[in-house]
Amino acid sequence: KKSILIYNPILDNGYVNVNMKKNQVLFIGSLTEKKGVFDLIRAFKKVSIKNPDWSLKIAGVGALDNCKELVKKLDLENVIQFYGWVDGKQKQKLLQESKVFCLPSYTEGFPMSLIEAWQNKIVPVVSNVGGIPDVVINNKNGFLIVPGNINQLTEKLNIAFNNDDLCSSILLEGEKFYMESFEIKKLDALISDLYFSLV
Repeated sequence: KKSILIYNPILDNGYVNVNMKKNQVLFIGSLTEKKGVFDLIRAFKKVSIKNPDWSLKIAGVGALDNCKELVKKLDLENVIQFYGWVDGKQKQKLLQESKVFCLPSYTEGFPMSLIEAWQNKIVPVVSNVGGIPDVVINNKNGFLIVPGNINQLTEKLNIAFNNDDLCSSILLEGEKFYMESFEIKKLDALISDLYFSLV
């Protein structure tokens, strides 16, 4: 009864130019099994058959050689690119250009990359693990999947690629939720109000 929840804020990145958006999926995270990056690559093989104009950008470090080997095995070298560790302008460019953010993790706490996706007007496709289902409502402000379910991941990506009306609604809800719960000026005010209430 005496607890209050205030999320971590993220800095305002300025104007998001939707004209920069490409048919591009973005993964940001460790290149490990538990982050689901190998599942994403396998799902992208399926989804790219009907959506050859889409690409996947993978940013992060870890089992890079294993990821590249799988990409080569699945003949996806023309549509999947690796960027290694990104930050600053390079990270912001990837966020600005992407239409879909995907994090099919097996375990998570509360990924700030999800909030960055909402901030940058990106449709999130994420696992229902950790703190994610506390903030993502399936088909309302994002798409939720069961980790390890590659068929379901493929299905959600197909919807994200082809259902413009639903995605537009998801983007509006995501932006609204970001502004209400993560925008730094609003959270500054909440923290200030909390301190004043304590004294």
